[in-house]
Amino acid sequence: MRFLLRLNGLKLFAVDSESLPCCSSSRKLGFRCIVTSCRAVLLPRFGGPEVLQLRDNVNVPDLKPNEVLVRARAVSINPLDCRMRSGYGRSLFESLLPLILGRDVSGEVAAIGNSVRSLSIGQEVFGALHPTAVRGTYSDYAILAEDELALKPASITHVEASVIPFAALTAWRALKSTARITKG
Repeated sequence: MRFLLRLNGLKLFAVDSESLPCCSSSRKLGFRCIVTSCRAVLLPRFGGPEVLQLRDNVNVPDLKPNEVLVRARAVSINPLDCRMRSGYGRSLFESLLPLILGRDVSGEVAAIGNSVRSLSIGQEVFGALHPTAVRGTYSDYAILAEDELALKPASITHVEASVIPFAALTAWRALKSTARITKG
């Protein structure tokens, strides 16, 4: 994993995680650590589970103003992930390979974009990406929009929280769109 050190907004240098075991000590000196790469499970081509590859040093994109960087503690595998791995959505995603699959995540806020107001660094959160997101959650760090996340209840584990979002949203869509439930 690589980090970028900043002081007063100026990029100073990048260091490996072995050189910087804990960013908290550098924060005391006025530095801010930003994750620039992490481990991720990539889908280089469509196929069975054997095509998935664990890779080190996958770039972490810069955050947009409304985005949150989440240090993943748990992710889940949904039927959509398996279908996408097998080729579902090929016409949309083939030109974007390799992809990082995954929709659900539970973890801690590691960084926030400039316009994020409801979350702060260190909070435990869980959430789900939009089904067409290109960069998924099968990585050490996931990027989600602020409105795709909620605070994780203290009464559940990260593993339990990671299995809720996409399944719950699927059920809600079925009730609203297919069953067309209404008030009363």
